[in-house]
Amino acid sequence: LDTGCTRHIVKNKDLFADYVETLGHQIIGMGTSAGLGTGTVKVSLKEGNTTRPITLSNAIHCPTSPYNLISVGKIVAAGIKPVFNGNRLNLVTPKGTVLGHANRTGNLFPMEWGNTPFLSHVIIEIQAI
Repeated sequence: LDTGCTRHIVKNKDLFADYVETLGHQIIGMGTSAGLGTGTVKVSLKEGNTTRPITLSNAIHCPTSPYNLISVGKIVAAGIKPVFNGNRLNLVTPKGTVLGHANRTGNLFPMEWGNTPFLSHVIIEIQAI
């Protein structure tokens, strides 16, 4: 999760369920990274023994991104609430179900993603204000 990105950023084109090329799209804030396309990415978020499908709509394909980034603004708009409790972050539905969590490692909160190994490196970065 990233509080600074307005769109989801996904490195691997193979993860897109649908895809439209957008050549010439520059991603601001990531140096000279180009967005090569947009589309929908379906992943599985694992919490304990439960795996739940998650859809990332309007994601940008950026193969040079150092991480897959999930936009906090987009998930909040979808009704998911990030809840910090010490060194743990929970993603919580409006009904109170924890979809997934991340434990702090330094200034990052790496998340485990069910059966999608390429998204196992989704990072939540906390920056000091």
